[in-house]
Amino acid sequence: MKIKFLAGFLLALCTAFPLNAQEWEARLMDVSGEVHVLSHTSPEQYYAAEKNLPLESGDVVQTGADGSCEIALEDGNLLKINSGTEFKVERLEKEDTSFTVSFGSLLAKLAGLVENKSRVEFKTPTAVAAVRGTELGVEALEDQSHFGVFDEGKVEVNHVNGGQPVILTQNSEPVLFRLLDEIIELNPAMLLFTNKFVDVHHSAL
Repeated sequence: MKIKFLAGFLLALCTAFPLNAQEWEARLMDVSGEVHVLSHTSPEQYYAAEKNLPLESGDVVQTGADGSCEIALEDGNLLKINSGTEFKVERLEKEDTSFTVSFGSLLAKLAGLVENKSRVEFKTPTAVAAVRGTELGVEALEDQSHFGVFDEGKVEVNHVNGGQPVILTQNSEPVLFRLLDEIIELNPAMLLFTNKFVDVHHSAL
């Protein structure tokens, strides 16, 4: 009887307080300049970011004109958030991780995802990029988004209005997704985008 009671108690405890071992542990690192966090528990007030601050699903990070930060995940995965960016942690489940870049840019180093067979989505106002282990650059402007891949791995990018997805690899030209056009455009000006993120890649990672 005692064994049955104990088993029932443990089951109820696990149900009430589910283990989060299948979630990434996300933490702010190397905070520089103006960086603020909007917690999902206090959605009305931003507060100054600090190094080693843990992040949870629903939290928002904003960097000012002189601000930048890194968000460290497990297994060597790292997100470099550039200045003038709004970044939201949507979901941290390892099997279905999702982030949103409302505006601004970031560089993601996600080689550790390969071993975990994890999948990460980066959403912008115009597109959604699904990543399985690579180094990816994302830039979100008011009505367009830029994507580039800088290492092994692949990224599948879809326009928010649907259409045929584009598969990006290290040798692919960066792509431009416009908000009012369902056609994915390749633009020579994207070379500027590539150079910008390659500089960040070499200096920061």
